[in-house]
Amino acid sequence: MKTQAEYETGGRSRLLSALRLSITGLLVVIACANVAQLLLAMSEARRREIGVRIALGAQRRDVVAMVLKHRLVLSGVGGLLGVGLSLLAGKAISSLLFGVNSSDPIVIGSSVAVVIIIGLLGSAYPAWKATRVDPVRILRAD
Repeated sequence: MKTQAEYETGGRSRLLSALRLSITGLLVVIACANVAQLLLAMSEARRREIGVRIALGAQRRDVVAMVLKHRLVLSGVGGLLGVGLSLLAGKAISSLLFGVNSSDPIVIGSSVAVVIIIGLLGSAYPAWKATRVDPVRILRAD
């Protein structure tokens, strides 16, 4: 039979786990918002190019594909850099990891997948907004 102290310890660890999970989820949402804002600024910088492409007859799906492809490349490079850095730092933090190897392929693969998914989710709105560019207004602005 468990003592009162054992029940309190179990409850406290569940509470801390739930708190860590909540904070991690909040950080992922903040990361998505920051990525979306950065990509929106990058799309605004390419606004003239996108306006010219649309004026010359590019389909909206082609513009979305162009923007998403560029963002996917950036996310992939970020994921690969993260893998490299995590493998380098793995030895330093191996004492903090319990039950997980620092070079576990499942953990690394899922981390890269999360980075790419965040990049794509953060790119959805800027890609959609890029298709709403009025080419006449863009070309007259210069």
